Amino acid sequence: MNLSPEVSVIIPVYNRAQLICETLQSIRDQVFQNWECYIIDDGSTDDTQKVIRNYIQDDDRFFLILRPESKMKGAASCRNLGLEYAKGTYIQFLDSDDLLSEDKLSEQVKLLQKENDFTIIISKWGIFDSEYELFKNFTVYDTFNYVPDFLNALIQSKGYLPQHSYLIPRNLIRLGGHWNENLSLNDDGEFMIRILTNCQKILFSPLSTVWYRKPTLNNLSRRFDSKTMQKAIYSWELIESQLMIAFGNDAKNYIGWSKSRFFLNVRNFQPDLIFLNQVFFKDQILKEKKTNFLLYRLFRKIIKYIK
Repeated sequence: MNLSPEVSVIIPVYNRAQLICETLQSIRDQVFQNWECYIIDDGSTDDTQKVIRNYIQDDDRFFLILRPESKMKGAASCRNLGLEYAKGTYIQFLDSDDLLSEDKLSEQVKLLQKENDFTIIISKWGIFDSEYELFKNFTVYDTFNYVPDFLNALIQSKGYLPQHSYLIPRNLIRLGGHWNENLSLNDDGEFMIRILTNCQKILFSPLSTVWYRKPTLNNLSRRFDSKTMQKAIYSWELIESQLMIAFGNDAKNYIGWSKSRFFLNVRNFQPDLIFLNQVFFKDQILKEKKTNFLLYRLFRKIIKYIK
């Protein structure tokens, strides 16, 4: 094996004793073998560290790193710690309960080797728990030479690609910057926008796939508490400013669609935050007021007609 691994896989982990081995096995099963994997434990209180040590003891490409107390807690902090250790040309981020297809790295590395450091690559993706469902024929499954075109294609493709769909040149991360450790929700979206605003091309790998584990009800409830939701609003403020600086009006379609979608979540789960962030949501508030007014007029007409 080469002394310098071509791909560095970075996995933050917290209390995943029951799931982490399945994730690590998806790395060990890769057709592409020139990788290293940093598993950064975020202070697990179950048997996660013991399970990982037992699993990796015979494979020196795996490294277990314990987050120091001096480092902020959280997945973003753990990913940044992994970047400090990583030696690979390309970076593969992976959550501790998600999976890579066995040809994910081989297919993506093969294509990226023909490109410059300003190209990132994406794969197909699907969701799983007891069964697997692959999302097919998404508009975003294509190659793009202009980032706003990619973002507009995302709108027609669930508005999202999981972070492990991407394989990113390390030099592009140096330009975009590390993860924002002060964001607890949508930190992956904010990070990827900074990567995208510095890249020149998004390349699609049709033969590679990643799998995203369906969130549990417990995970969903934590996402929608007031403090976490406010931090998500901060993330979208950053995303909007970054996109407008980089692409101007060409980014407005994606920004408007994303904010409208996000506005509904905030209104449904933490409506008080709409008032506290009314400047940020001004377009969405005006649109909702207009819609409500038209519905009210329609209702009055119906009542009048019935009478």
